[in-house]
Amino acid sequence: MPEILLRTSAVFLLAGALAMVWRGGAAAHRHLLWALAIVGAIALPVTRAVLPLEWRVLPSWTSEVAVPVTSAPKGRRAESESTVLPAVPAAEEASISTSGDTTPVARQWTVAGVARGVYAAGTVVLLGWLLLGVIVVRRRVRRARRINDDTWTRDVRTVSAQLGLTVPDVRVSDEVALPFTAGVFKPVIVVPAYALAWTPAERHAVLMHECAHISRGDIAMNLVSYLVRALYWINPLAWVAARRLRVEGEKACDDMVLAAGARASDYAEHLLQIVQHEAKPMPDVALAMGRGSDFEGRLLSILSPETTRGRLSPLRAASATVVAGAAVIVLGAVSPAPAAAVLPSTPAVSLATPQVDKSTNVATQESREVNPPLPDEGPEQGRDATGSERDVLPGGALGGLMNALTDTDAEVRLAATHALAQLRDTVAITALGRALREDADPRVREAAAHALEEIDDPRAVPALIEALRGERVARVRVQILSTLHELEDPRAVAPILAQLRDGAAEVRRAAVDALEGFQDPSIAPALAALVRDPDVQVRRELAETLDELEDNSTIESLLILARDADATVRLEAIDGLDDHNEARVVTALTAALSDANADVRAQAAEAFGNIEDLTTAPRALIDLLGDSNRNVRRNAASALGDIGDERAVPGLTRMLAEQDVETRRQVAEALKEIGGAEALQALLNMLKDADPEIRRTAAEALGKRRER
Repeated sequence: MPEILLRTSAVFLLAGALAMVWRGGAAAHRHLLWALAIVGAIALPVTRAVLPLEWRVLPSWTSEVAVPVTSAPKGRRAESESTVLPAVPAAEEASISTSGDTTPVARQWTVAGVARGVYAAGTVVLLGWLLLGVIVVRRRVRRARRINDDTWTRDVRTVSAQLGLTVPDVRVSDEVALPFTAGVFKPVIVVPAYALAWTPAERHAVLMHECAHISRGDIAMNLVSYLVRALYWINPLAWVAARRLRVEGEKACDDMVLAAGARASDYAEHLLQIVQHEAKPMPDVALAMGRGSDFEGRLLSILSPETTRGRLSPLRAASATVVAGAAVIVLGAVSPAPAAAVLPSTPAVSLATPQVDKSTNVATQESREVNPPLPDEGPEQGRDATGSERDVLPGGALGGLMNALTDTDAEVRLAATHALAQLRDTVAITALGRALREDADPRVREAAAHALEEIDDPRAVPALIEALRGERVARVRVQILSTLHELEDPRAVAPILAQLRDGAAEVRRAAVDALEGFQDPSIAPALAALVRDPDVQVRRELAETLDELEDNSTIESLLILARDADATVRLEAIDGLDDHNEARVVTALTAALSDANADVRAQAAEAFGNIEDLTTAPRALIDLLGDSNRNVRRNAASALGDIGDERAVPGLTRMLAEQDVETRRQVAEALKEIGGAEALQALLNMLKDADPEIRRTAAEALGKRRER
């Protein structure tokens, strides 16, 4: 058991290390890593059993015990003094009789036996839980009813054709709160009852997400991951691997939805609405779309413009599978090295009465062979093999890892650096700083910078600054800047500003992002030089950083960025301008109300609500009440309520006919703030609205008017 746990742990740790290296890549790639690790964990015992190869490198978990026995026939000289029994676990004990003509060995109730029983019981419980989950899901699928709606039928056929699938069955259920997919051989998509009110875009996004699970084989892979958890439940890495597989699978399906044309903000909003309906949990055998436990990371991935999205190419999948297969074969071939025999502490008893030569004490000589002298002890701690003094590192794993940072093998140094990042011990700062400045391998230097980020101690700043000035590899400079960003030490401002002129766009991006944590208006002039940077990601980071400064010195740069060709840059710039009340800012915000991008129009409308002492709204803001985008209309209604311009009442009244309840609630709040006779009539009509919150808002507004 210890051997197979060690092998599977090696598989999961390798997958985790590679996933960390690929953390900036597409979710589909990381999902493949975890899938291969899980399949490899199942394949290892089989590989071990059938492989003709054997590579003895692991430490042995057993010891050979030399057990002396007596009573050989008289007159027959023994050829040896002891016999060596097969290796037995250290936890087991045997009762051995040395009297009579036989040598019975009786196995007693042992700790190892109890451990195996507990392990087997845990596996049985988890497999039983899996079976129960299958039964629950099948029952909910059977009780769900088919959707007899042509729009749903057309949508699922369209999505299936895009993904090359046989059209799956789609059902609706009153028992579930989240959409889910189940069934390995006959996949079924089940949606909650409220899904029938979804807009076409929302319906298409959910069907694309669920069909993506089917096309990628996620249902079967999810089942395999559960089996791995049941087989290796005592190993926490198995649970981590299963969770990461599920999370990356959800992200990969989200990426496919966005690649199909869904707007990130709309899709994220729809997911948020779905998660809010989560009630009783679904069994793990079903792939539920909006589990709250992993939703935050998915939402950030969906909304982040820097997230790499993409499907897994057959060539890359095949290459990764071949490499993983080779790794499993190697791990399957590894076996324990032979262990030296452990001699008993009691005096040895020979197999036969020895014939003693008078001139030579044979018994004494043979006894020495049975009980050889102990070898000399190794070098003292703090000295090398020659006895010379050397530097004494901290004891335990930490000291060993720090010592490994000077190993001649780069892979060993890299692994040690990753491990120190996990330990997060400040004792390692000096050693990691030295590796960051001096190691010849850029991977090790990058990992050292990341480890210092994980340790998060300002004492690492001088080493980081020194390394930043001399580092030639762009990705290492990026990681150093990321670490300085986390530390937010004022000593780093000048070195970071110097990186704004770097020739690598990714370094400039990282430098701008690192400056975001420093609320220092003096950095604004240096940032202003990047407003027309050729890299759009640099300009995006720039707009966000200028927004965080909240200083008048940033207005000119934000005004330029508000006219940028990239919509995300304009969006961030408009968000930064809403903190300023200057006339030129109002002019820029008014122009943004007519932007081609709906998110920019919505942000500009929201910005008008934040301008103080504004009593008259631009005509363009009132016109947005008829915009084609729902978010734009909502933000315009909210801003007009804050401004209190009665010219907006007719447009707000027309919006009361909308089906979306959140929009009507926003209109009710706006009319409540504006007041006036025309708004009063609209509020009276809202007392008949189907939504109780809208009726309550109208009643409060009318009550306040009567008090006046």
